[in-house]
Amino acid sequence: MAQLTDDVQLTIFGSLLAYLRSALELDASRCFEVAKASDLPTIPPGHDWFLTVCWGDSTYVMGEQFVGNITEEPEIILTLYTRLKSDQAGHDQYLLRDSAAGLFALRNQVITAMVSTGLGMTGQSIGGMPRETIKIRHSTSGEVIKNNRDGTFLGTMRVTFAAPYDIEI
Repeated sequence: MAQLTDDVQLTIFGSLLAYLRSALELDASRCFEVAKASDLPTIPPGHDWFLTVCWGDSTYVMGEQFVGNITEEPEIILTLYTRLKSDQAGHDQYLLRDSAAGLFALRNQVITAMVSTGLGMTGQSIGGMPRETIKIRHSTSGEVIKNNRDGTFLGTMRVTFAAPYDIEI
């Protein structure tokens, strides 16, 4: 169980980043933290795809607040970006369905890394989190965005997870 200190979220977040980098075989230039999930990095990494990780809004479970303990349930928002855009104008078949770098394939890799490993159920833990299995909450539809810095286009999709953990206070 984590202690409520200034660095508890930093420890958990750092552990989560390390876990995702290992599970998805991404280095720190391709899997990195952002403060706001919807912000495109000013200079996107020069790879086929990359992932940003955001500690989103948190809720505190009312029934789990006792003297000495609270349960925080943060949203962990993973935003994936792909450079794959080989479709004709107005079509997104390859962007969505390419088996290596399409948004559906990448989303499935991210979901597998976060959910199907049984984090929390099998005794695996990342920095004291989670207290139960990480759950997927939401996935956005894919979209194409323009990087205003260099005029390139990126496909993107966001996946949000719930990752509750206990804090001693």
